[in-house]
Amino acid sequence: MFEHQDVLAALNGKLPLPEKIEYIHGLLKDRFDFIDRISVAIYDPKTDLLKTFVHSSDDKNPFVLYSANLADSASMQEILKAGRPRVVNDLDIFSNVPVERERRIAALRYRSSYTMPMFLNGEFFGFLFFNSCLLYTSLDPVADWGMCGNSEEVLLAFVRQLASDGTDVQKARASELEQAWTDSSPEGRFEKLWPLLFTQKNDPRTGSPFSPSSKQKPDAEPFLRTRDLLQASLQEVRDTLAEQQAYRLNEAVLHCGVAFLERYQALKQQKQQMDFSDLEWQLCRLLQQSEHAETMQYKLDSRYRHVLLDEFQDTNPLQWQIMRAWFDAAVAVDSQPTVFIVGDPKQSIYRFRRADARLFGVAREYLNCLLYTSRCV
Repeated sequence: MFEHQDVLAALNGKLPLPEKIEYIHGLLKDRFDFIDRISVAIYDPKTDLLKTFVHSSDDKNPFVLYSANLADSASMQEILKAGRPRVVNDLDIFSNVPVERERRIAALRYRSSYTMPMFLNGEFFGFLFFNSCLLYTSLDPVADWGMCGNSEEVLLAFVRQLASDGTDVQKARASELEQAWTDSSPEGRFEKLWPLLFTQKNDPRTGSPFSPSSKQKPDAEPFLRTRDLLQASLQEVRDTLAEQQAYRLNEAVLHCGVAFLERYQALKQQKQQMDFSDLEWQLCRLLQQSEHAETMQYKLDSRYRHVLLDEFQDTNPLQWQIMRAWFDAAVAVDSQPTVFIVGDPKQSIYRFRRADARLFGVAREYLNCLLYTSRCV
């Protein structure tokens, strides 16, 4: 039980904490060489400050001694609210944000990140950060899985369980599994093991020979647990590959979409024309952001005392913003109109036009709070 090599034994020594973090970082890089930075930020609830507590980095100019108010970082607050880790596949999304930490991380050579909130007795006390210089799409989940020691341990454990007191078919399949691992490169292991453990429809094989034989049934629980763990590890690799493919496709489509919209906007300006989306957007700007907003709101308020919004289930968020701009201005001068909203969320069929039936609940709450004569049906 105690004959194994404890790779974490050095942590029991009198090493300073920064050196322990560097040691853990080195062990992680042996298996996951794309992890280029680890850091811990501690939170002080009295001052609302997040401060870098300890770190380990391969960078010659590490990101250290940083502190910031948690309230100033919407992205950190979102992680805390979710209560679970967040993965950012491309840190370029933070290159223009107004928060210093995100800008500085994006300005360095780090390209992707994993951030985990830490809790003690249910109380938040900081974040654990992992950063990589590789994009998510640059990572190779198949190679990482094929070279991972834990993957090998699980597979060989199942091979032993399958062969022990197994049928001839089970022993033959155990030999195939072992050979697929030992006779292949890390990249080839996944390709050979997948068809052995999954059907042509990509469902896990749970029947014979991967169900316990009569002699194995007394120890069926560990047998099934190891089998499921092995299959889950392969499924995770396949899911990651699918996510990467979808990410690359969306990235390419987004670039095409941006180019198309830029050309479309230029063409409309050239011909001095607008489409329906332009009308909605320009009206929203006119009522909210332009120098004429107050005048337009006053004219609407003076002219209309009762508002009926029919077929409200087909309203989109921008259209609701337009109405809110008027209602907010009316409330500010204590001259709110009577508002009656009618519609049926079950009949919302204009999703292609960004209609959102959930606005029913948003509108009801808003009107009940601000326009006391409101009614939503």
